[in-house]
Amino acid sequence: MSNPVALACLEVWSDLASNSLRFLRPGQYTILAGFVLHSEDQEDYKCIALGSGTKCLSRSQLPSDGSALHDSHAEVIARRNAILWIIREILECVTRSDYTSRWLHRSDDGRWRLKDHVQVAMYISTLPCGDASMLSLSLAQDEKMAALKSSNQSHPLFPGVTLRGRNNYSALGALRTKPGRADSSASISMSCSDKMASWTVVGLQGALLARIMDPVYIDSVVVGDVSQPQQAQTRIECERAFSLRRPLGDAMLPYPFQVHAPCVDFTDIPFSNGHGQILGNECVSWEAHGCMEVLINGRLRGFSTKAKTQKMQGPATCRASLFALFLRLEPSLQKLSYHEAKLGSLAYQDSKHILRKEGGPLSGWVVTQEDRDGTTS
Repeated sequence: MSNPVALACLEVWSDLASNSLRFLRPGQYTILAGFVLHSEDQEDYKCIALGSGTKCLSRSQLPSDGSALHDSHAEVIARRNAILWIIREILECVTRSDYTSRWLHRSDDGRWRLKDHVQVAMYISTLPCGDASMLSLSLAQDEKMAALKSSNQSHPLFPGVTLRGRNNYSALGALRTKPGRADSSASISMSCSDKMASWTVVGLQGALLARIMDPVYIDSVVVGDVSQPQQAQTRIECERAFSLRRPLGDAMLPYPFQVHAPCVDFTDIPFSNGHGQILGNECVSWEAHGCMEVLINGRLRGFSTKAKTQKMQGPATCRASLFALFLRLEPSLQKLSYHEAKLGSLAYQDSKHILRKEGGPLSGWVVTQEDRDGTTS
């Protein structure tokens, strides 16, 4: 079934693949995700951000200076590009007298919001890793692998426990870290299902933009590569993973945050790099104001981690770059660190705490030592 959200993302990908991404061969597999804005009152679909990738850094590889992406899964890269697009769109509005955004406006209280008629849709070429894909994964496993994964009882299955990757895939509703492969180095990146569950409450705009903007919620998620007979059950799996694992009432959340569960739909439009024997190392990062980058291990392609003295600018979507761009909107924060600026977004931080605290819907979320010390968000 054709879907305008999927088409908007795949048309951009096709253009990139034919002009800029010729190293992505037909037999090279990756995952694609994107964000699309569209108007309720007219057939107007704009892809603002894309990301492709299946990799994340292990705990030992994490940089301390914010110059690399910890998590390069497609959904996360796409979300970071959506943040980049929003910051750049606001900058256009405030620096150009001749520019009026079709999508955003500044309210009388000075805060930025999506216009009333604007909807946010997310496209993913396959089910996101973590809880949303566990049932599908279990059905695809051979008996030997199924016995291995379902019998791993290294963690008691109770709320607040986070499982690693695909272990105990029969534990539906559990939080999970990346990556799924048992022979991969351990990471502290949460699964894409878990991150999307967080976005249904705190929004996808992040803490920095929450200082000046109301939450940006995903209204619909369109998933590819799900067969027609599996779609009804898969929709139930996705709805549980994104918003129904442990219900949270709006009354518990500070204004303007709320629970905003996205509708789940499917598309049979094929993704050209959705199947193949070769897993691509490159990740594509694109946003509609004109930024296109190719990343490897969370850094711009061409960066060598062995060259200790090498100085290269980080990706446009790494935290250092996003913070530098955000400071052009809020120069009064120049004296604050990135983490101090995020912690100053009080309603956002309160909402995140409600999600992750003991007994909360996302209790057990794995955090860094800095998070425990209260110095990051």
